[in-house]
Amino acid sequence: MSKASVRSLTSSIRLYSGLILMVYVFTHLLNAALGLISIEVMNAALKLVQPIWDPMGFGWLVPGAAFLHMITALYEIMRMPVLRFSIGYWTRLLLGLMIPYVLIAHYMGSHMTPDALGFDPEYAGAIYSMFNPYIFPTMVFLVIVAWGHGCLGMHYWLRFKPWYPAAWKIAIVPTIALPVLAIAGFISGGKEVMIQIQDPQRKEALLTQHGAKTEQEMLEESLKLGNIAGIGYSGFLALAFAGRYLLQIVRKRRRTIRIVYSDGTTVYVPPGITVLNASMLANVRHPSVCGGRGRCSTCRIRIEDGAGSLSEPTDEERKVLTRINAAPNVRLACSASVQANVRVHPLLGVHEASSRTLNRSDEFSFGQDIDIAILFADLRGFTELSEHKLPYDIVFLLNQYFQQMGHAIEKENGHVDKFIGDGIMALFGLRSGVKQGCMAALKAALSMELELEKLNRSLEHDLSEPLRMSIGIHCGHVIAGRMGYGSTVGLTAVGDPVNTASRLEGMTRQLNCNLVISQDVLDNAGLERIALPGHDVAVRGRTGMLRVFSLQSASELEISAMPALDKSWED
Repeated sequence: MSKASVRSLTSSIRLYSGLILMVYVFTHLLNAALGLISIEVMNAALKLVQPIWDPMGFGWLVPGAAFLHMITALYEIMRMPVLRFSIGYWTRLLLGLMIPYVLIAHYMGSHMTPDALGFDPEYAGAIYSMFNPYIFPTMVFLVIVAWGHGCLGMHYWLRFKPWYPAAWKIAIVPTIALPVLAIAGFISGGKEVMIQIQDPQRKEALLTQHGAKTEQEMLEESLKLGNIAGIGYSGFLALAFAGRYLLQIVRKRRRTIRIVYSDGTTVYVPPGITVLNASMLANVRHPSVCGGRGRCSTCRIRIEDGAGSLSEPTDEERKVLTRINAAPNVRLACSASVQANVRVHPLLGVHEASSRTLNRSDEFSFGQDIDIAILFADLRGFTELSEHKLPYDIVFLLNQYFQQMGHAIEKENGHVDKFIGDGIMALFGLRSGVKQGCMAALKAALSMELELEKLNRSLEHDLSEPLRMSIGIHCGHVIAGRMGYGSTVGLTAVGDPVNTASRLEGMTRQLNCNLVISQDVLDNAGLERIALPGHDVAVRGRTGMLRVFSLQSASELEISAMPALDKSWED
């Protein structure tokens, strides 16, 4: 098995073992939160999940998953030539390394007898053993560390999914609330247990469950065993990092392969190292949004010489390269291991503009192929109007116009792309999809008209004639991403539909109307049967005719007949 295949396998093992542990932690926290009701409810819920996590059921998965998760994480640390990660990655790593240490103390405090094995016969025993000034803080810390590590892992796994940003906005509140409720439930249950142990027989039964005669004996035994196991784990980590240090010394002595970058930078590395790791060794700025896990294509390189010196692409790498229609000599630097001298050119060099977005958890940082609706709007006759106004008046007027139009667009989940002179470009459906986007664009057009009427009324004493606006709306497949330079980097879209929408806005003069909408927009908005003046027009820059409809106002559309917008998708 090649090193690339081993890396792919360990990455998959770490992911799926982490998911098992996340489900395990989730059920524990959910069960603990029920303590806000009563211990009886906690015990009833425990009986529902006990068959799953009991050692006779699937309980063996938990220690196995924990072992595999830790081993594969340590393997990742061992193979990295330089431990240079983002703050988020370091946080996740350190939280993960702390979990076993804190878990040992928690386990020794709450599971003193072999028959418990992860579940006490009743929750009162576990609560009693941990509801003291020594073990309770450790339990709270474990909840924060384990849940925080798991949530960060889920975030890094899902952040490039198109639906994730919207889902995150919905999930953030319950994600924070669950551990808070679990701790509150444990405290509530603890108070209930403190009342129960006023009965000497009940207290003796709980102590016997943990193999102790007194509270002090139970506490001392758990702390002693916890300290012994904690020291053992600390020693294990010390040996692991000492082994990494020795491995680095061996690697330095084996640096016999030369990697030359297109800017002339030369790096000498041992065989089997990936190009991305070589870049980290040499402090070469090399973009890698996913952290070198093969989930994006930002680290891709063009092989200028020595293509046969690299390892064969893995199935995961082939999928990514196929998706971006990469040339045969393009590879992912995080997957391509060097076996002999090679010359490479990073295709996405880190410059001032892109460096601002390298670590953004934003699906548009490096582009998305999506279908959206595009709206262009322009003030008619504004050039002539501006010739008779002072510069201050023009700036004031445009700012008033842009403010009210921007509000109308954002009210319908639209994204104001840019202001061009007295024109506006807006995008709809970036995250909600083209159907929602087309409905939103039509509703925004109506809102913009209403806002313009308000503006005209407020400025009627300053204008010789009311302001008039023309709008063009089209939809289709575009490339959307964050583009620009320096402080001007912003989310925009490029493609034929964008150009077409701009042309439709210009056609309003030719068709003697204020609004031109393509047939595609009406179809997606569910207004395909509406009776409107239709035209087959030739659009400059594209072949074939395009069916469009001309209107004097968006109020002519049966907007009230359209389905309500899904407001959970905020663009």
